[in-house]
Amino acid sequence: MMKRAPTYCALLTLAACSMDIIDHGNGNGGANGQNRDAGPRDAGPRDAGRDGGVTVADAGFADAGLPCALNHSFGSDLGVVTIGDTSTVTFVWRTEVGSCNTTALALDPPAADIAISGPTLPTSASELVVTASFAPSAPGAVETQLRATASGNSGFVWPLFAVGVPSEVPSSQTVTFDVTNTSTLAVYVMTEGTFCDAFDVGLSRNLGFQCGCECPPPPKPHGRVYVRVDPGMSHAITWDARALVEVPYTEHCALPVSDQTAPRVAGVPQPAVPGSYSVDIAYETTIPDGCSVNGMFLECDTLEPAEETPPLVAELCPATQLESVAFTLPATGDVTVPVAIGP
Repeated sequence: MMKRAPTYCALLTLAACSMDIIDHGNGNGGANGQNRDAGPRDAGPRDAGRDGGVTVADAGFADAGLPCALNHSFGSDLGVVTIGDTSTVTFVWRTEVGSCNTTALALDPPAADIAISGPTLPTSASELVVTASFAPSAPGAVETQLRATASGNSGFVWPLFAVGVPSEVPSSQTVTFDVTNTSTLAVYVMTEGTFCDAFDVGLSRNLGFQCGCECPPPPKPHGRVYVRVDPGMSHAITWDARALVEVPYTEHCALPVSDQTAPRVAGVPQPAVPGSYSVDIAYETTIPDGCSVNGMFLECDTLEPAEETPPLVAELCPATQLESVAFTLPATGDVTVPVAIGP
């Protein structure tokens, strides 16, 4: 039994931002990132357009009185997409007669997992329809530009952003940490944290603070729920023997594309590699400040702001007491790990 001291921060949804931001080509609707959909992205990977694609409605460039409508730069999100799935987005523009009587489409730079298609521009006022699809073959972020070059015109550039993630793999094992209070006084074992993990096995298990471009200031990471364990009593903490496969990417905070960005991480649970591990169990010997008693549990909250941005991937919550125990995760089968704690 060993004790050690405790140790102590993108993408837009197309449906939420496309209409306001690209209307009439001015880009003002989303300059401050107010139309963000942060929830599903934080919860894990999503498929932005697998059910027939997302359509960016008429951008209204002709209303701007341009002799050739192909000269604006905006950005679009093909989403966080699981390998094996496909996300599709369709762009539709009204066009004007002028020197833009033909157009050629290309990705600059080329992106192996993004395909584009679209007709040449008619010689009369009509619509230009371009489709981009993303079918990831490997985890990672992809950034490129859809470039249309029209005769006699520099054309338009439309940045594209996409993230590929692996498939989630269900848990096939359970590791139970059987925490027993060997002291003569009650202890309070942490079971849940805010922007942090209540226990640590040396692997990433949960996403942390995923603000993106704009959000209220977060509280500091802290233990949110504790269970009281009386002398001689035990409490079981379980781990599903999985860890996150992390895929970092960049969220672009304004359209047209600017230098305003925010770091993000997509995380997908997959089984941990069998081998030797060590678990750190966080606990307290007295009731922490800001906690209320609810039967055998403590429910804790804090309005104290974080001194710095919490990590993008959750780390072990701050605690005054830690108990560390080594264990082995086999290739198959469940495991029970005894953990004796006490002041």
